[in-house]
Amino acid sequence: MHGTVKPHYRPEDVYAGTLLGRLEALHSGVTTMLDWYHVARSHDHEDAAVAALRDAPEFATVDAAQSCGLDARTGSLTPRKDADVILLRADDLTVFPVTDPVATIVGAGHPGLVDTVLVAGRVVKRDGVLVSLDLAALRTHLVASRNRIAAAAGIPINGTWRPRPESK
Repeated sequence: MHGTVKPHYRPEDVYAGTLLGRLEALHSGVTTMLDWYHVARSHDHEDAAVAALRDAPEFATVDAAQSCGLDARTGSLTPRKDADVILLRADDLTVFPVTDPVATIVGAGHPGLVDTVLVAGRVVKRDGVLVSLDLAALRTHLVASRNRIAAAAGIPINGTWRPRPESK
């Protein structure tokens, strides 16, 4: 198929395909780079793919806020705007050594890199750990909730219960 289609791809097609593919991957939580390099026939094609990767963060922040009509309130790190900030580890072996931060984040970023998170200026994660969260209390609450629901439904929680199709 590439033999018949590839000659017709222009650099702007590679740009659009790479940008949309990466944004969809980011939206879906996919952390592996999806690219259009297989259709690159020239340096212009390769440059277009790289340009799309560089533009992805702006599309996901500034342009997203603007398209939702929220750009006066969020979407960029600007005084008096709401801002959530994520600090990523650059020493993780999956990205080290970082030469180009934008390309690294867009092409190889993953949840394991998240070191610090600030929401509206308040630190909610530090050193990779959620702060101000009583995890033990949350676990106790979840177990109690599960036990209550299972008991009310008559479902054993010892792993022997199997769902049965509902009868008509």
